[in-house]
Amino acid sequence: MGAKEICAESIDWLVSNGLLPRFEKSGPFVAGVRGYGKGSLDDRKFELVHYETFGGPLYADSACWRRAALIVDAFTIERRESAGADNWLVIDDPFGRLRAIPSVDLLDHLQSAMAAAGFQLADRLDATGTARFRVEERCTVADLPEPYGKWLQRAGRPQWQDGRTARVELGCRTASFATADGEFETGLELRLSAPACPLVERLLRSLAAALRSPNLDDGRAQRRLTRRLRQAAEDYAGPLNDGRPR
Repeated sequence: MGAKEICAESIDWLVSNGLLPRFEKSGPFVAGVRGYGKGSLDDRKFELVHYETFGGPLYADSACWRRAALIVDAFTIERRESAGADNWLVIDDPFGRLRAIPSVDLLDHLQSAMAAAGFQLADRLDATGTARFRVEERCTVADLPEPYGKWLQRAGRPQWQDGRTARVELGCRTASFATADGEFETGLELRLSAPACPLVERLLRSLAAALRSPNLDDGRAQRRLTRRLRQAAEDYAGPLNDGRPR
């Protein structure tokens, strides 16, 4: 799965979990459908007309629309590398403490799950129990969820065919602790560059299958994780309110 697909499913997750209002999608613009050559002036005009539809409660609330645009923007390198854009979604022990799983083994499982999700290992240091993963790809504004491009268009800055680099980064830190019965359990902290909440839910399912842990493979674990992700996403989005979609 690429970074732009992760961005799209993350926006859908925020909507389905009540953190963003619903919005209607115009769908991708297909150049030349009216008989004009791709890249013609008329084609670009028709593109603006195509996206000049704003159905659903999200577009009726400018504050929520702006928030959605900023969240999409957070999935781009251009936003992350701009001044002051160092916001991370942080969640401690998203899956609870993992009993009798050494830190190195947990990192191995995470690395395998992230590779299956299309991420590359950016850095790993077993001595500190840390690792970083990254996925990125070039795309256009039109490839990203529509509230972003429509916000720019409504602001008089349509950029549908302008390039962006979509990126998602995930950092993890593990640490093992002794328990009262003489065993040990391992904790995990996750840091995400953007609210890619469905990615964390997939990690839960991957770890449940790899570790064969009944504590991870039940509905309670999923519901608990969803509650944690909802709160983490709200905390992440708060500082974005001072920004402006690029």
